[in-house]
Amino acid sequence: MTWTSSRAASVAVFVLALALRLLLLHEARLAPYADSLVLDAEEYQMLARGLVSGDWAQASEDTYVHGMLYPALWAVVMLMGGTPWAMCFLQAVLGAATCVLLQRAALRLMPPATALACGLLAAVYWPFVLYSSQLMATTLVLLLTTALLALMLRPGAPSASGSLAAGLVLALLTSTRANTALLAPVVLWWLVRTARTGGRSSWQVGALLAAGFVVGLTPFVAYNWSVQGTAVPFEGAWSFYMGNN
Repeated sequence: MTWTSSRAASVAVFVLALALRLLLLHEARLAPYADSLVLDAEEYQMLARGLVSGDWAQASEDTYVHGMLYPALWAVVMLMGGTPWAMCFLQAVLGAATCVLLQRAALRLMPPATALACGLLAAVYWPFVLYSSQLMATTLVLLLTTALLALMLRPGAPSASGSLAAGLVLALLTSTRANTALLAPVVLWWLVRTARTGGRSSWQVGALLAAGFVVGLTPFVAYNWSVQGTAVPFEGAWSFYMGNN
């Protein structure tokens, strides 16, 4: 094992990524609007408060286009006495972890030095750094996406636990950003293809992936159906128009 593929390399990526994100937070505290949340951040905070108070349905009435996992994470931070700045700190850690996951996934596809370069570039890539300081679901979406990628690229045929874990991570990703459910056929195709190459039963891999996805997504779908009458958050033409400028 070379240094570039060792745990020390991953630690270096994490430390660099976290240091830059914390430095940005340190600078951002002096901004005029640092303590005033607007647009999506304000809506996520309202949803998190609704979860903490038990009044989620009322809180989500005017802003029902967001997935529930991110405000649920924020609600946990609130229950522990954390302020929005504590949530920003948590996001800095998650953003740094994303860079490490990207580096580890790249190790399955590239030489160790190139994979390390991927992790280092992710650590210093300004949009990644900037968005980790924004109180929006973007950081969580990136973390779960890279975690799913790392699971898909594990060496050898997919194991039972790996297939189940991929389904659960995909469900969490969908619970954060509903349109990522479109990745499900791609993930299924990749794991079944890998299973056939490794001599495993493609039916077993597909069934375990589906089981993890259904189990992980059931609470999300059940709640959406009870509140809005649809399986996922949906606001129709208005969101489509605004989201596409």
